[in-house]
Amino acid sequence: MKQINFIGSSNLSAPVKYMINIDEANKRITTVGLLDVTDSREADILPDADIEPWATHETAVTAHSASMYYNRNDFGADSLQQFFNNVPDQDASDVFRIAWKCTLDIDTLGADEWCDYSMLNVTTRNGGATFVGVRARLAESRIYKGDGARYRAHGDYKHAVCLYVPFAKDDFANVTMDILAVWEYPPHIINGTADTSVNENINPPTGHVWNTRFWRVEQTSAATVAAGGFVDIPLHLEWTVDDTACSEITTLKIEPVNGYAPSARVTTAANGQAVCRVGALGLVAGDVVKMKVNSHLMQNLGVLTATVT
Repeated sequence: MKQINFIGSSNLSAPVKYMINIDEANKRITTVGLLDVTDSREADILPDADIEPWATHETAVTAHSASMYYNRNDFGADSLQQFFNNVPDQDASDVFRIAWKCTLDIDTLGADEWCDYSMLNVTTRNGGATFVGVRARLAESRIYKGDGARYRAHGDYKHAVCLYVPFAKDDFANVTMDILAVWEYPPHIINGTADTSVNENINPPTGHVWNTRFWRVEQTSAATVAAGGFVDIPLHLEWTVDDTACSEITTLKIEPVNGYAPSARVTTAANGQAVCRVGALGLVAGDVVKMKVNSHLMQNLGVLTATVT
């Protein structure tokens, strides 16, 4: 995992603690939602014998499940107690119960879910207490082009875990994980550590995700083309966070605005560079060939131009 961030909030209504087991070798992430029931009637009527230390069952509860989209209640252990105290980073006497469990396995994801420039969310409702499923935000929102806030409002979604995937490789090496929870309930991460923790009770600035997690396409040098002729426009990838070279292989989609593109696909070399052949067919001197560059899910990653001479 490239980076793990905990973003705390006071805007989530449910006191849920996320227990997250990261299995890098097998490309799986299991998230368990534990709901604090300390002050509820549900906890008051439980015999003490039914409340056991979290550590006693951590391995069984956080074991990976083959059914990643379902609200799991059996957890593969017939005798497993579902109420716990001594939960990490919480008051030892506080009582939690298992609300839901989800295993995200990248080997079982679809082409619109695990791909370059994708965002995967372990999604909930009711402030984290009710599990919805694993959702690919860009794949679902590209039809009506809703921004992040609009997308969440559309289904009353709350994201427990967000995975930002600039390049969908066969591992999590370049993936950033954001965990969103109530500030008083920091996530417990197995086989990983949070790199940053932010008490974020306001919305981050517009474009924060795009400007810190992903990449863009830049034209390497200016280009000219004769009317009716062709030219190769050089391009390269850059990380949006610091404008440094992004040395990765990816396939870009070329969308003509003015002019002609013989190929609608361009694949970068290992150094993140490529050329895009364009034509000035039907254009005259003074016109500008213009190509919009997209990825599989994301549009407007860059613009390529050539002045017609």
